[in-house]
Amino acid sequence: MWSIRKTRDLSFLVTLLVLAVSMTAPIFGQDDDEYQIELDLGYRWKAGFRGSEDLYRSQLDLGEGPKLFGANLFFAPAEGKDQYFDRLEMRLDNWGGEPYNTAQVRMAKNGLYDLNFFYQNYAYFNSIPSFANPLLSKGSLESQHKQDVSHRTYGFDLQFRPGKNYSPFISYQRVGRFGPVKTTITEGGDDFLLQSDLDWNADDLRGGILFSFPKLSLLVEQGGIWYRDNTTFSASGFQQGNSSRKIFGRDIYLDDYEGQNDFRSRVIPYSAASLTYQPIDEIALKGKISYSMADTRIDFRENSSGNFFSFPELRAFYSGSQQHTSGIASGPSLMVDVGGEFKPADWILVTERFRSRRFHVSGSSLSSMSRFNVDPLLSSRIIDRLDTEIPLYGFIGMDLDIQELMGQLFVNPNVAIRVGHRFERKTMDRLDSFGYDRNVVIVGASYMFNRRNRIIVDYERGRTDQAIMRTDPVDFDRVKVQGRFSPIESLEISGSVTLFDHQNDVLDYFSDNRGYSLQLTYTPNERMSFTGQWDRTDIDTAIPYVVPQTFEIDRFTYRELGNYGNFYMTLMLIRNSQLSMGYSVWGNSGNVGVNYHQPFARFEVPIGERMVGYGQWNYYDYNEKIMSYPQDYQTHMAVLGVRVTLGK
Repeated sequence: MWSIRKTRDLSFLVTLLVLAVSMTAPIFGQDDDEYQIELDLGYRWKAGFRGSEDLYRSQLDLGEGPKLFGANLFFAPAEGKDQYFDRLEMRLDNWGGEPYNTAQVRMAKNGLYDLNFFYQNYAYFNSIPSFANPLLSKGSLESQHKQDVSHRTYGFDLQFRPGKNYSPFISYQRVGRFGPVKTTITEGGDDFLLQSDLDWNADDLRGGILFSFPKLSLLVEQGGIWYRDNTTFSASGFQQGNSSRKIFGRDIYLDDYEGQNDFRSRVIPYSAASLTYQPIDEIALKGKISYSMADTRIDFRENSSGNFFSFPELRAFYSGSQQHTSGIASGPSLMVDVGGEFKPADWILVTERFRSRRFHVSGSSLSSMSRFNVDPLLSSRIIDRLDTEIPLYGFIGMDLDIQELMGQLFVNPNVAIRVGHRFERKTMDRLDSFGYDRNVVIVGASYMFNRRNRIIVDYERGRTDQAIMRTDPVDFDRVKVQGRFSPIESLEISGSVTLFDHQNDVLDYFSDNRGYSLQLTYTPNERMSFTGQWDRTDIDTAIPYVVPQTFEIDRFTYRELGNYGNFYMTLMLIRNSQLSMGYSVWGNSGNVGVNYHQPFARFEVPIGERMVGYGQWNYYDYNEKIMSYPQDYQTHMAVLGVRVTLGK
């Protein structure tokens, strides 16, 4: 069935094509004009599907039918005929119901202007069966959190006098997300399912000027952001909730719910400036500073009816509620990033960098709630209406300073040694001020055996005695080793080993992370090539937490052993036809077991001088086990297509 998404995609696509053809068709016939058109058209089939459709759509969501995989248009009028532009370009990718498609139109006139329109549409579907599903243990694979929304971005960039000493510019971008969402709400002792219509958008308008000189480049810009969230929530009909247990002999249920969110924010102004300056050959300086002021206003209203229980606030049953929450918040943000390089001689290089961020937010809110037919446990009297108000005032601030000094010594053309120090200071202000200072020692070396073989080793050691967040590393060690080896001209092997261990002795928390990678490229001749890759992850962590029911300390442990590999081969056959084959595999064991396989094959054959026909086959096999319930899908994908190139 032809979806609304495909209809919208094609209507927008037809509009762009008509616009491009109407602008260029009258002049394509000129003998001295330059133009080029590339089209990639195809048809995709899906066959033999088995498993979870929701899981497949959450990860791939590739559909059937006719597709425009790509289209490129380039036109340059003959010299002397460029009254309005001397270059026109248009690019389209993945149209015809694909989950992600883009469009771009660019017009420019040398030395006068450069105008770029862009459009992106991301169809986001998420319904993972195991995510936040309290009914999974009862055999239900239906997710209570589901999204089927569109995320769209469009706008333009306009630059005047490109390539000149000073070049003003203006940019606009609008981002919007809308569509149906399923979520839950906690109300009176249970969780209930809600339907929601997501509706939010943001506008970003900015302008500035770029100064470009032989030794100095300066960019200054200023703009504003306006954000609005007008999402609604609703539920109608009887719902027992996620728990079937009775509270003091009574059922908890929901009859009706309506909620309306009105969230508005603006960032006016935000200002930024960046500078690069090289006064002499031995010194290079660069820096960036940005400042913004955000103002946010919140208004949320909800009405619910059913049978609920309030604990520990009231210790009472009630049949419905009305709530209104409003609030305001504002906060400045300042970021500074400055640094420089000093190279007094060919054998030494000194770099210095300082980064700072100041982020403070203060606000207040008032939440008013009215509960109806309140029935306290310790009283036989029923209260028709009970009103409560909760005012809140708050402030939170986060300051971060990072200073890094690094020196590199080039012992000879093949050997380089690095030694450095990084100081980090992080402070959090809420009811009181707390934070930490961390010192990190950095050492490293590289050795180039010859033009094709090299090895690089880096080590960092950081120590502090306090953490702000529960998962902050107090002490850590990081090692990274990279190498590239080419025993013969046609073979290149590269790989890396990464070790990152950190501990938090204050909370008895640790995490060990190992990563290994290996890549291979082999090209024995110009008609044959092989590439392969293998990656391995090894994660082991344990975090203590407080059990809410007993207030005892328990530990959450997470273990992951993952392996990912792929292999691709390309063969050039007779008459410039080409065969490509490959295989990707991912295996994961530990807390979550996953197996994923994706073989593919592609054959291309020229049809004349301007056309190439191709066929491609993919197979997707994903299997994941959560508890004793499998989450999997398997499907074949086949594409027949043609690429056409026209131009002169």
